[in-house]
Order: sequence, then C-alpha cells, then structure tokens
Amino acid sequence: MEKIEIKSKNLKTITKIGLLLLLVLQCWFVFVTVRYPYLGIRVQVEQGVWTIAEFSNEAFATRQQLQVGDRVVSINGSPPSEHPTVRRWHTLEQAEYFVIDQSGHRRLIDMAHEPRHPYSGVLPFASEFIFIVLAGYIWWKERSSLSMRMLSCLLLIMVIIYMSMGATFRGDMLGQIIIWCAVALIPIVLLHFIAQFFHEKAGIAYSRRGIHLFYGIVGLYFMLKTTLLMTDYVYDVYQIDNIVADWLFMSGVAYNFYWIASTYYHNRLSSPHIASVIRYVWIWMGIAFTPILLLTYVPMMFRQDPLVSPLLTGWFTLLLPLSFVYLNRFHKLSDFEIVIKRVVSLVLIAMVPGALLVGLNAIIFVESQTIVQHIFSFGFIVILLSVLLYSFPYFNRKLTKAIYPSNQRLKESLQLITAQLTALDTMQEWSKAILYSLIQTLKVRGAALVIKNPHNDIELYIDGALDATDVERRVRSGQFYSESAYWFEVERHDVYIAYLVVAHREDGTELNMEEQEWIRQLIRYMNIGMKKVMMIHLLNTQVEQLKRETERQPVTLQSLTTGPWVIEKMFGSMEKDKGKLSNMLQHTVMRRLHDVGMQLDAIYANTEATVVREQLVQVEKQLTDVNMELRHTCLGLDPQLMHTAGFANAVRQFIEGECGEWSERVHFQVDQEAGIDALYPAMKLHVFRMVQELLHNSAQHAYAKNIDLQVRKDEGQIVILYEDNGVGFEAAAVFNERAKVKGLKLLRARVLLLNGSMTWDASPGEGVCIIISIPFRMMNGLLPGGEPSA
Repeated sequence: MEKIEIKSKNLKTITKIGLLLLLVLQCWFVFVTVRYPYLGIRVQVEQGVWTIAEFSNEAFATRQQLQVGDRVVSINGSPPSEHPTVRRWHTLEQAEYFVIDQSGHRRLIDMAHEPRHPYSGVLPFASEFIFIVLAGYIWWKERSSLSMRMLSCLLLIMVIIYMSMGATFRGDMLGQIIIWCAVALIPIVLLHFIAQFFHEKAGIAYSRRGIHLFYGIVGLYFMLKTTLLMTDYVYDVYQIDNIVADWLFMSGVAYNFYWIASTYYHNRLSSPHIASVIRYVWIWMGIAFTPILLLTYVPMMFRQDPLVSPLLTGWFTLLLPLSFVYLNRFHKLSDFEIVIKRVVSLVLIAMVPGALLVGLNAIIFVESQTIVQHIFSFGFIVILLSVLLYSFPYFNRKLTKAIYPSNQRLKESLQLITAQLTALDTMQEWSKAILYSLIQTLKVRGAALVIKNPHNDIELYIDGALDATDVERRVRSGQFYSESAYWFEVERHDVYIAYLVVAHREDGTELNMEEQEWIRQLIRYMNIGMKKVMMIHLLNTQVEQLKRETERQPVTLQSLTTGPWVIEKMFGSMEKDKGKLSNMLQHTVMRRLHDVGMQLDAIYANTEATVVREQLVQVEKQLTDVNMELRHTCLGLDPQLMHTAGFANAVRQFIEGECGEWSERVHFQVDQEAGIDALYPAMKLHVFRMVQELLHNSAQHAYAKNIDLQVRKDEGQIVILYEDNGVGFEAAAVFNERAKVKGLKLLRARVLLLNGSMTWDASPGEGVCIIISIPFRMMNGLLPGGEPSA
C-alpha cells in the first residue's frame, strides 16, 4: 500500500514538473513566433558574399520585390555572417530589418509592419490546442491505465512538435533541437503504447529490450545534436542532422510494422481471434502512416520539398492511437474487427461524394491547384464524411429530442405502452391498456379494438366517445371508410381478424403524418403481444370446453374439434423457444467461455510463478465444468445429437448429464426392432421429450435406487415402460387440475396429442410404474384429423 502511495505521489510530481516545462517552452515559442515574421529566405555564400538562394514564403518575396541572387549586405546593422540564423542554418530569419543589393541599388527591408504568415503561425497553434485537449481528456479519464498514459504522452509529443513549429520556421535553435528529437520519438512511443495496450487487453507479453534500445538511441541523438550545434561546424552538422532525423523516424516506423507482424505470427495459431485483431491493426497502421511517409518524408530524403506539408500529413498518424482510445472507451478488443469493417464500409461510401466534390473543384479551378493537392483534398473529404457518417446515429439520438419534440414524446409513450403489454395476459386488460394510452397520447375522442372470427362473431373493446353500433356495422359490412375515424388492420389470422379504430381529436382536427406513423409502429408491437394474448384466450376457451365435455364423457383430445391444434401450437412454440435459448447459449455464453479459456492459456504460457499457474489451472478446470454443464443443457433444449448419433445415444448422453453421479442406477434399453430412428423427425422428438420428462422427474423427485426405462415396439405401438423404487406419488393429487405439478401433466398432454394412452401405478412409498403407448405409423408426427393413420 505504501509503495502504491509513493508511486502515485511520484507520478503527480512528474506531472507537475512536465506541465511547468511545457508552459515555459510554450511561452518561449510564442514569444519567438509573435515577435518575428516568417520570411522563408534561404541564403548561400560564395567567396564571402551572401546571396538569396530560394524562397519558402513566396508571398513575402513578392511583396518586397525580392529576387533570387540579390546580395544581402547587412542584417540588423551587422554583417550577414554574424547573424545567428544565417551562420547556423543559412536562412534569413529573426531580422528586424536587412539591406540588400539589387544590381548596385541598395534597399532597406523593414519588418516593422510585415504581417505574420498564417500557415506557419495560426495552424500550429490550432493543432496544438486540439492535441492538448485530447491529451488532457485521456489523462483525466484513463490515467489508471499505463497504455492510456503512454497515449497521452504521445499526444503531448505532438503538442510539442506543433508548439515549436512556428519558432523552428523562424530559425530558433531550441525549436530545431526539440522538434526533430520529438519527431524521432513518435514511432517509439507509439510502439510502446500499442504493446502495452495488447498486454493489458489480451495478456500478450512483449520484450522491452528493443523499445529501450530505441529510447537510448533517441536520447543519444538528442545529446549529440545539442552538443554539436554549439560548435563552429553547426551548418555542416545541420545538413547531416536532417538526414539522421528522417532515418530515425523511418526506422521507428519500420520497427512498429515488424513488431506487429511478429506478434501476429506468434499468436496466429494459439489465439486466432487476437491474431485477427492484430492483422487489422497492421493494416490500419499502414493507412495512418502512408500519407506522411509518401507525401512528406520520401521527397525530403531525396532532398526535395515535401509534396504536402507535415503540418497536415501529421494528423493522419494519429488515426491509429485515436481509434484505440475509442475502442478502449466504448468497446472491447473483440469488437475491433466489427468496428474496422464498419469503418471500411463507410469509407467506401464516402469515396463517391468525395470524388464528385474533388472532380467538380478540379473542373472549376483548373490551374489553381496541383494533382497532389487534389489527392490530399480527396483523402481529407473522405475521412471527414466517414467520421460524420459513423457518428450520425449518436448525434441523431442526441438531437432528435430538440429537432422533433413531438416524435420524442410519441416514442417515449410507445415504450411505456409496450412495457405495460408484456405484463398483461387477458384480452380485456390488454385492450384496455392500449386504448387508454392511445387516447391519452394522441388526445383523440375515442378508440376501439375489434376482433372478428370466421363465424362472423365480434368481440368489441371500446373506450371514449365512439359509437359501438356503427363500429360493429362497419366490421360486418366491410365498409371501413369513415370521415370521423381512422381504421387500421392489426392482424389477419386463420381464426380471427383484428382492427384498431381511432377517432379524430377532441377539437375535430385530423391526425398528422407522424401520429399516424406512430400508430403503425404501435400496431407492430400489438401483433407480437396479440399472438400471446389470443393464444391464452383460445387455451382458456378450450379449457372451459374441456371442462364441459368432461362432465359428459372421458377426456380425450379427439372429443374436441380444435384441441389438437391448440396443443400442437403450444408444443411447437415451446420447441422454438428452446431452440432459440440453445442457440443463444452456444453463440454467446459458450463462445465467451471459450475466449476466456484461450486468454487463460496465453496468460499461463507467459507466467512463470508457480502459485499463479496453479490458480490458473483451477480456474480453467472450473470453466471446463461450467462449459460441460452448458453443453448438456443445450442437448436437453435442442437434441440435435438425436438426428446425428441416433435416439439411443442421445438419451444415454442425456442420462449422463441429467443424473450425474447416480447415472449407474438408470438401466436404459431400446429395442432395435422398435425403429425409433425411422420415425418422422417430429414424432421422434415427441418420444425423446417423453423420455426426457420421465428422467427429469426421476432425478428431481423420485429418490430411487433403481430405475428401469425401456423403449420397444409392440403390435404397431411404441411402448415406453418406466419403473422405479422411489418415493412414489399420489395420482389423485398430482393430476388434480389445481395441482402445481406441470411435468406429468405436460407428458400426458403430449401422449394424448399423439393419440396414445398413458397408464400409471403409483402410491406413496412404493415407487412408480408408467406405461405409454403411441401408434407407430404417423404423418409428420401428428394424427391427421385426430385419427390414427392406417
């Protein structure tokens, strides 16, 4: 604890010292930039005579009518060779006035009223401000992470570069030293950040030897540069120094690409998902560094002017670290591939309007811009449009409330309505909640929900000032047009058609376009909820019919006309839900567990501590056990093994998972002549669910020492025989309609659906014997018309 506090104090002290030095440098560079205008004059000496060699600031040369070859007589009243910038860099800067000789005519050039060059003054300050805000934000939000502190340092280096750029252009010696050392430091700090980021997020170990070596080289370069620039050979050192600085930068970038490629190679087999992320980082780094390498540094290495100023291409190098900030703040590392694919798609879309805009600009301004400027403009427009498209959903959510206040109110009301609908099960409560909320939201006179069945019977739920007789008449006649109300079809089903009727507002005005669209969205949610409510409604109807029928004859599903259809729908819905749940477990939970296991393997391989390794082994064993339990759960929910390995193997696998340690007490036999695997898939699934329910009840309630389960074929019937010596049960209590026991009731319903029979012999303390018989020859697993197939 004391070490952490000491480290925290040291970090705060270093931060304060760094900010103080940054402030001092800022004050000095601002002083130089503001005091001296940017002249952009390079001079040369021949036989002791200093003449103008070229201009970097053509605007200044034009205003002062300067020409290449003009002789420089004096600067600030002294010979040119005594002026600091001429002696060190062979540039004419930091001059208050100077005298030139143009073909024997001497002229005094006074800088008192010379305007500042905006390109070398304003743009660096603006860039500096943006980067210092980003660095401060990252330090404030994420300073607990070493990788984010490294990124903040990287941004501060960019701040120093742009901070010193104006003074460097004006020949300041401190600016010259700092800017080139900072440029050489950028790729090394970037590599340190990336390596630490992957170490924190994916457990990838990295060697600090190469990084420390590059740090040492840059430090040595800084000391040699500072020392040699103090000698009389300053200009010769300056010429070599530029080449060294460029090669240091290029070498650092190359080492970045090498490290990422090497990391990808070592993780491509052990951690393919991490390797995929590393591959995208490699590509993204190429995109970020291509502009500054090809358009700036390659021409400078061949002693040519850069095609595009590093003031602009330097921004592209920050695409990579800023994307890491975005992922670290809002996404997980596993989402990197998704984000990259989304960005690539948006970039391709943005290329179309970008090409059109640049092409139109090239046609209008044919001679004013070069091809390089057009290319750079195209890249800038594509990036800007991509950022806008990517951030559009976020700003759309934030600004919708201000731009469309009524739309936001309707959306909030829709969310409240849908939240209410999920908690209601009866048609009366469901319709009442919808109609009341609709009237309160839209301020209409009334609303109604109408349900019509094939027998032309109508159920009418109405609220407010609507004429029930008129609504019923229009439904029966099919003439829905009305000048005082809107009619919407909610759902058309085999057994019912539902309509929603909405009257005009209380003041007599009609609903606008947004409100009508809101009603259509409400209807989409109603479609989902109505299926559930109508299914419950139909089941309640069937239960009431079943009760009345029970009083006259024994219970069979064939005594009802729509009973098998209802039960079939219920079981079908249950199977769909089980399949969705199984799929969700396999593609989310189990996949995440697999990824965690791979990360633990990577940490284990990179850890030498014995205690930590033992703990990792224990954690991985627990993860394996959880994964096996989930696999068994998925088998029970969606028994795909039954279709691949057969019915008997699927049941045995289920027994091992369900019964666990006492699976040896279960004696399971399948008659090979029963032909279970030859059944239709739906029929085979029904048989599996029956066996599954029997075993599940046994595991939960029987407490039996011996369980016998047989599946055989007997006189055209599939017979399931179950017997145990457990605690038994009282049949009258279990199958009572008020009893909460659901398993055996669902089992009996499934048997009756298949036109089978189920008998049982059970009493408390004497075990259970259950015999199920099902007709073998079926069509799609269901009896056509409720009768056995011949």
